[in-house]
Amino acid sequence: MTTHTQIWMEAIAALPVAGILVLSGLTDLRERRIPNVLPTALVGIWGVLTAARLIAGAGLWAALLSPALTAAVVFAVTAMLFARGALGGGDVKLLSALALFAGAEAILAVLIIMGLTGGLLALAVIIGCRMGALKDQRVPYGIAIGMAGLPLCAGPWVALAA
Repeated sequence: MTTHTQIWMEAIAALPVAGILVLSGLTDLRERRIPNVLPTALVGIWGVLTAARLIAGAGLWAALLSPALTAAVVFAVTAMLFARGALGGGDVKLLSALALFAGAEAILAVLIIMGLTGGLLALAVIIGCRMGALKDQRVPYGIAIGMAGLPLCAGPWVALAA
């Protein structure tokens, strides 16, 4: 498989990933929950993409082991945050699934974007509650997670344009 074909494969996979991230944010905003089917779909897409990468000759570490290890670490840390009430269960699952796509190479950037976006979102919720416009004080963090993942989806399309 040529490099150009691999980039197209990544670009095509990025479309449903972006849709799932946007839908996760919207659902979290509306219902303050992220349905299990959304992070599960991300894991499924990653699995198909990983199989295609391996068939195309990608190394086992880069294609499978490194992203899986990254996701496991993210899950362990966010599960502790869930246990302390700092994150919802849907947030833990969504961020862990997103970590599969980010891998060790991009997870720090994802976490920085998520933290900045989440901070602004929390500030908006605080202001909304104080003004009486919001009654629910929970921050729909699925929005911040989705916003942090969208640049990953743009990467293959930028590579195609180059």
